[in-house]
Amino acid sequence: MHLRKIITCICVFISFGAATSNHVAAQELPTDIFLDSEKKPIKRKSIIIVRKRTEKQDAQGIKLGNFILSPSVSLTEYYDDNVYASSTDEKDDAVTIITPAVNLKSDWKQHEINVDAGLEVSRYAELAEENVNNGWLNFKGRYDVNKRHHMLLGLGYIRDHEDRASPDEISGDRPTKFVNSAVDIGYSGRYNNHYFRVILNTTRIDFDDIDSLGSVIDNDDRDRDENAVGFRYLYKYSPASAVFLNSVTDKRDYTQTIDNEGNERNSDGIRNSIGLEYVSSTTISRLSIGKLHREYQSTVFEDVDESYFDLQHTWKFFESSSLSFKAGRSIEETTLDNSPGYLFTDSSIRLNLPFSDNKGINIEAARATAEYYLINREDDYLDYGVGYMQKILENLSFSIDLHRAERDSNITGEDYKINQLFLRLKAVI
Repeated sequence: MHLRKIITCICVFISFGAATSNHVAAQELPTDIFLDSEKKPIKRKSIIIVRKRTEKQDAQGIKLGNFILSPSVSLTEYYDDNVYASSTDEKDDAVTIITPAVNLKSDWKQHEINVDAGLEVSRYAELAEENVNNGWLNFKGRYDVNKRHHMLLGLGYIRDHEDRASPDEISGDRPTKFVNSAVDIGYSGRYNNHYFRVILNTTRIDFDDIDSLGSVIDNDDRDRDENAVGFRYLYKYSPASAVFLNSVTDKRDYTQTIDNEGNERNSDGIRNSIGLEYVSSTTISRLSIGKLHREYQSTVFEDVDESYFDLQHTWKFFESSSLSFKAGRSIEETTLDNSPGYLFTDSSIRLNLPFSDNKGINIEAARATAEYYLINREDDYLDYGVGYMQKILENLSFSIDLHRAERDSNITGEDYKINQLFLRLKAVI
């Protein structure tokens, strides 16, 4: 560590975050545009990477007719002792992140419109080639046909970059940028104790080409369209308990039928599961089990069948304190070597301990395993950390977080250890 960078992190490293406690969800099939409260019908879990995280902070907003406008701005300084997630020749740096954002939400008795937009500007103290400008624009709308039937619409645009710790990231001169755009159309309905939801999703992912050591890395073979249809049925057999069924089918079509390694990566998948749910004033538990299937058009890639599970449990105690546990499994996409994808199994635990309405600490830990198909690679991930958050003023909060991330791979040179220190300030209106 360089002394100047440490001093920079301690003195400047600030970000707008809030000490808000986790609340137990209401026992109701939400009229959300997303299945299983996920941003996509297919659960897409990323490799565990310690990233710049934003803590939610409640805001009263500005009344604009029948809408509420909630602007916010955050300043983050963080120190990273292994920017390139390397096993050797580690490079450290201090990073400044400015994140202006705005949320516009309707204030109607029925129907709903929610627009969320923002920028994330990152600047490194020394490694200027790592500087990035990210942004997002999301729209979510709900049309209430009546109290029991709702039409749903979601639009999303995200400009982001691939983390240096991602196994798919190719060591370019600069981070690999990509655009993720999505459209969701759905219906949610209720008949007595029976709840239904159908979602159609289409997503396009477009990677930029990147310069590397005087040449250009062609990422066109990574561009793809993902289309999915998801159905969810839930039956409440008591005020606190329910049983549900989920079924999701999807199709992944790559822009290039044959990638740069000569592989055909187009595939079709399905996930069927059954589950139980229990929600009370102090407990929320959901468990679903089922089957994952992925069929590849390539004659080289073998079809995949895996067992599926998803567990979420939150216990609320001492009024606003909570302990949460999550575990799950999914089949993820990759363009690494000649593998069609990997089985990703993860689990995490989080302890939230507010000291008061204005301050508290969070302790969390997570483990994950990525088992790649057709190649001899298995990666184990460990991520753990502790954070303290305090509200300074009504609309201004401060947080400090210390995290560590590790990858243990059976491939030589793919291990890494990352330590990061975050200091944040966030102001909302």
